[in-house]
Amino acid sequence: MAKITTKRKKGTVVLTGASSGLGKVLALELAGAGYRICALARNADKLADLVKKNPGMIAAYAADVTDYASVESATAKILKKHKSVDVLINNAGIFHTAPFHEESVENIDKIIDTNLKGPMFCTRAVAPSMVARKRGRIINISSVSGINGIPGQAIYGASKHGLQGFADVIGYELREHGVLVTNLCPGGIQTPLWGAHNPYPGESDCLTRCEEIAALVVHILQQPDRTLYKKVVFFPKTEWHSDD
Repeated sequence: MAKITTKRKKGTVVLTGASSGLGKVLALELAGAGYRICALARNADKLADLVKKNPGMIAAYAADVTDYASVESATAKILKKHKSVDVLINNAGIFHTAPFHEESVENIDKIIDTNLKGPMFCTRAVAPSMVARKRGRIINISSVSGINGIPGQAIYGASKHGLQGFADVIGYELREHGVLVTNLCPGGIQTPLWGAHNPYPGESDCLTRCEEIAALVVHILQQPDRTLYKKVVFFPKTEWHSDD
């Protein structure tokens, strides 16, 4: 994994779902690019392993994004230590495929709580401090399933469509306060989310690599704040999705 190293710290990033998959890669790549990472996840052991890879730039905060009290507590600790949050990356998410009529009520709750209420809770906890400073960025890791109806992804798609609607509104509300909101809408990503229970229907060799998404996030964060990246849609070339 290529690292961009620098001694200059570029800001404080709150990153959810940081213990594995895309979140882990984002944490390491952003830390390598000079950002202080406040890594949030439920698994304290995995977070501890992540911190060991870059202890000077990554700090662990065990938190459950589906529990507002847990998010609020972690945010309070972060603000006490760093005084401000420059970037919030709502990355935590769960994925499950099945025909909707076969889905359980339990899965409905888990997916909506994590993928939609989680970003809402984290944004609610972090945004006031950004508004007070008149500066900040919020990046949501959404999905092409949030702009298209994909068979087998009714609950997941509903959560991501909801996230898109949420981002549209808060992006409009927060821009006058200097806070920019971006939704990233990737297609298939090479992460543990695809597996025996959720087999990728296309060519697995063409899945987008986590490092590519991390590079995109770094690029967006390094752009002048006069330009807003509202929605970025991208996917493996073997897929095809409209963006309307």
